[in-house]
Amino acid sequence: MEHKVNPFFQFISRTLILFAMDILMLMLIAALFGEKTREISTMFQFGSKGLASITLLQFLLSAASINLLMNLFFSERIFKHMMALWRTIAMLLSILILHIVFILLFGWFAYNNSLGWAGFFICFGGGFLIGSTVMIIKTKLDSKRYDELLHEYKEQREEVEDE
Repeated sequence: MEHKVNPFFQFISRTLILFAMDILMLMLIAALFGEKTREISTMFQFGSKGLASITLLQFLLSAASINLLMNLFFSERIFKHMMALWRTIAMLLSILILHIVFILLFGWFAYNNSLGWAGFFICFGGGFLIGSTVMIIKTKLDSKRYDELLHEYKEQREEVEDE
């Protein structure tokens, strides 16, 4: 019997996982650079002492928005005939634009702050590389596992046919 997960609960769980990863990264950045960025970023208004509730809500909205974009771009109803590579590229560009809007809308840092933009693009690129690396490793491990299962199945079939 196939176990189906309620799409709403799947959306909530994916959003909360992404939100948790965002907050862990923000905590790390705050611990390392919070005092230096206190005056230039609303995200670190408490310096290295913590994160404001409004910042947490903004990142929860960000996580939910990213999850919506992921669901949109990997929906078979909307992008039926688009290759996975192009879906991924379009999704990444959409997430990049979304975050640029959030930066400007929530004043995470000034639009003319070149150091802030450099940090953003480094973090965005780094996150993309880490995520891609994890997905490639997971895909390779899954592929290896499925190959082993297929090999075992073929051996069992040969044994049954030999009897």
